[in-house]
Amino acid sequence: MSVAATAIGRAAAPASPAGTRAGRVPGPGLLAFFALALLAALRFAALLTHPPTLRVLGIVLVAGSAGAALALTAALPGSRGLARSCRIALLLAGSYLSLRLAGVPSELLMPWHWPALARRLAHGLQELNGLWPYTGESRRARLVVVAALAGALMGAAALVFWPAAGAARRRRAGALAILLGVYLTAVVNQPRAGWQLQGLMLLALLSLWGWAWWPRMHERGRALAWLAVAAVLALLLSGFMQRSGALIDFHDWNPFGRVYPAQSFDWNQTYGPRVWPNTSEAMVEVSAGAPRLWRASTLDRFDGVRFLRSSAPPARTSGLPAGKLQARWLERATFTVRGLSSAQLLSPGVALALSSASPELRRRARLASDGTVALSGEAPPSGARYTVSAYVPQPSAAAMGAAPQRTPAAYAPYAELELPGRAGAARSIDAQSAAGAARIASSPYAGVLALAHRLAAGAGSNYEVARRIESYLRSGGYVYDERPPNRRYPLASFLLEDRRGYCQQFSGAMALLLRMDGIPARVAAGFLAGSRERAGGRFLLTAQDAHAWVEVYFAGIGWVAFDPTPAAAGAGGRGAALEHLALQTPAGAAAARAGVTHRGRRRIGGAAKPRRAAAHSGSGTALAAALVAALGLALLAAWWLARALRMRERAARASGSVAELARALASLGVELGDDTTLAELERRLQRSHGSQAAGYVRLLRERRYAPAADPRRPDDRDRRLLRRALCAGRGPLARLRALRALPPGMPSPARARAADVKRDT
Repeated sequence: MSVAATAIGRAAAPASPAGTRAGRVPGPGLLAFFALALLAALRFAALLTHPPTLRVLGIVLVAGSAGAALALTAALPGSRGLARSCRIALLLAGSYLSLRLAGVPSELLMPWHWPALARRLAHGLQELNGLWPYTGESRRARLVVVAALAGALMGAAALVFWPAAGAARRRRAGALAILLGVYLTAVVNQPRAGWQLQGLMLLALLSLWGWAWWPRMHERGRALAWLAVAAVLALLLSGFMQRSGALIDFHDWNPFGRVYPAQSFDWNQTYGPRVWPNTSEAMVEVSAGAPRLWRASTLDRFDGVRFLRSSAPPARTSGLPAGKLQARWLERATFTVRGLSSAQLLSPGVALALSSASPELRRRARLASDGTVALSGEAPPSGARYTVSAYVPQPSAAAMGAAPQRTPAAYAPYAELELPGRAGAARSIDAQSAAGAARIASSPYAGVLALAHRLAAGAGSNYEVARRIESYLRSGGYVYDERPPNRRYPLASFLLEDRRGYCQQFSGAMALLLRMDGIPARVAAGFLAGSRERAGGRFLLTAQDAHAWVEVYFAGIGWVAFDPTPAAAGAGGRGAALEHLALQTPAGAAAARAGVTHRGRRRIGGAAKPRRAAAHSGSGTALAAALVAALGLALLAAWWLARALRMRERAARASGSVAELARALASLGVELGDDTTLAELERRLQRSHGSQAAGYVRLLRERRYAPAADPRRPDDRDRRLLRRALCAGRGPLARLRALRALPPGMPSPARARAADVKRDT
């Protein structure tokens, strides 16, 4: 009987997958997984500033080790429940270690803290703040990226090394798709430098993968042939793919309506809580050689309450110095409109000329006397592209300090302000005149005038006054807050009482203090530099980058930007961007070269560097959210697929089922010959026990020999019918023996092998 059962079981057993043996780790497969996972993980980690290389190496090591341990569980003796429990425990342990290496606190990995973990990851997605690749320093945003990588690698390891023969090729193809997805997500968002070497390395690792997992030599050769064909096609298409323009400009491909809903801005200052749009959707794309403050409008008039753009800016005050312009301060920038609805076009400085491929845009463009550009009529549509040539002074602190202090007559309007009259009429005054100072002293701005004079006392140049005011606002106890209270005289209340506000309050206050000291100043409104794409080098401007700063006029130089808005304490990306942009303004760069420090910076090597921000605020982009969600779904799919394949494998292994059936028949007194085949056993049971018993054997035979791709496998109902047929009329003891020999659920391969060994010995 035992010889027959063994012969039947060996005949029915399917071939083992290539490179694997029961309870042994497939060495070539483990090497292929480690190599490809390491390449994908390191490239993915490079999407972060200061990549956590050691953490990533640890995550790859944990994933590979967990996979090797999974492969070893195939040799576990005993019931299938023990093997299943060990595998689940290994996956949980590997996932725990991977997430710990990713930076997840241990307490958040406990099941009762999973809601807190979900909130932490959701906050991290928000703090990505539209930056992809992520160039910020938010710990929670970095945690989301590294945790997604850890989950993807553990899912791939589970698919590759789960000890089941059924659908092994599909499982490994799924794991390969996950690893390639991680790699491609990284490379398409990074510069293309060295792509040839990267391609050769990827081709070599794919060859290693095929060599490790294809069971027969001719299949390995087929895989290598397809890889060679793909490599040749890639080389032929590489020249075409290297073109500077996009193959498909998905921003302008709009079959289902507007991709970017238009956002408009009122560049005039309103103060009070921020009412500007605050989304992370792209407003404008900029191609330029360096980050700048992209100016849309200038606000030249203070009407007694706020700064706004007058209907006719002062004439002959573009800010260009007399004589020849310095070539090193001439710049060009190309702007592509995406979601911005504004007739005021952007410029990196004082606009000199505008060019565009659109004749209509060129016809409607107007250069204003204050150096801004505007369109007559409607705002440009999404996809409109124009290039602005501008003059952007980058003077040194010494040059600004040596500029004449006397205000040219043409720029006198930029040193004046208005105060509300008794009847509500506003009148323009000169704060430097005795009459003007007396009027201010009897107005709500008396304290502001005293502060302006105190900050300017003893200064030897207009630059020294401007630097003192900027430093005072950045380090004098003023707080960045986008929801300051509404006041009747907002700038006076901001400077003397509330001491909290955002860029409108800070820029308006600095311009007002400068004018009270007789220095020409105006408020500029537009956008911060934005986030720079690593792949294309463009700057992406979002609504969150909308900003206001100050421009100060220096005779012989022109308008120079100052940014008094401090970094938002704990506000994340926006505050860090404000802090960083202060160094990129001409005045900020000059102050850094001169060794001037502001709050939030520290001296390093004689130059000021921005302090790292703690976190990023705002909503994450749809791209980052989709990436993390896709990786999470991949993990869920890997778990579901592994569970389904395990159950399918257990039912499909005919060796375990036939050996079990032979033992059950022997316990019930059915004798089998040494050379009994499945077909003979089916005919015999048909005669002795009826069609229900023979049907179970027929299913086992068809699973092994039938030409159908996936014949039906026996289930619990078939086993119940078999037990009933074998025990018909034999009493309760026979039923107990049959239930013990044929319990519910199909036998595991490990259990069947252990039973065969025990029987043979």
